[in-house]
Amino acid sequence: MTLAGNSEANSAIEAAINGRALHSYLITGPRGSGKHLAAEILAAGLVCRSQSGRPCGVCPACIKVSHGTHPDVVALAKEGKENFLVSQSRFLKNDAYVRPNEAERKVYILPDAGSMEASAQNALLKLLEEPPEYAVFILLCEKDGLLLETVVSRCLHIRMLPVTVAQAKEVLRQRFPELSEGEISSAAESCGGIIGRAISALSGEDSEEQIASGIAAALAGSGELELYIACSKLEGLSRSSLRTALGILCDIIADAIVRSPDPSRPASTQQSSALAAKFSQSRLTSIYNIARVLYDRSELSLPGGSLPAAAAARLYSAATT
Repeated sequence: MTLAGNSEANSAIEAAINGRALHSYLITGPRGSGKHLAAEILAAGLVCRSQSGRPCGVCPACIKVSHGTHPDVVALAKEGKENFLVSQSRFLKNDAYVRPNEAERKVYILPDAGSMEASAQNALLKLLEEPPEYAVFILLCEKDGLLLETVVSRCLHIRMLPVTVAQAKEVLRQRFPELSEGEISSAAESCGGIIGRAISALSGEDSEEQIASGIAAALAGSGELELYIACSKLEGLSRSSLRTALGILCDIIADAIVRSPDPSRPASTQQSSALAAKFSQSRLTSIYNIARVLYDRSELSLPGGSLPAAAAARLYSAATT
């Protein structure tokens, strides 16, 4: 199991699996760049039972990791909670000192590390500084600038870099064998090297970025009615599309916080720059935290237009008070 392209990331993961694994890894990259897949490959390799070619993908341990049922691979998702790891830090610290059940290592995956407040990161830092010998922590984050430098410095940084057009085409051909070469080429050439974006576009989910960009533009304009109209476009989206749109919105705000817009998405670059010019980093962090809460709550089945209305109200409040 390897990542398409990303030779540096593949080398780092291979070294961790076949050499002396470190206690903490930070995997960064834009949404759709393969962070979750990289974390799964690393986790599977660390608990794989095969004597060679880990992760083998076929042993009981690898199969359990792919199904999310391995007792020694723990993913700590927020699942709608506002305080990721603030409320869970006690569980994490206690559980980390419980020895593995089946494997030699116990792996913790933190998919929303960028949403942690400073107090939560400091609580995690103590564990990263003195971890149990068998524990491995994998933090996922869009940009390392969203984390405290003290946390980043404790981790081996694995960056998910854009792939080439040829590499994107190869993946898309395997994923969508029913599509024409023209459709594959168009998606590969327009995704900016982020395969997840091409997959979303070919799956008919190409309108979420426009919705997210519209909300970001309304935030930069700070007009309450404008923001409400932009958020109203969230209504009627499927749960998957809703999460995608809100996730992209989080990415745009995160880019504004670290003053590093994503050049592969012109609309997002424009909106990130507008937000960075409009708000201070502390205000943008408050807006980002609200956007992350909305993203998490999109997993819930909320009736009618309750989430769009809540999104408009909470985002406007964060932008103006």
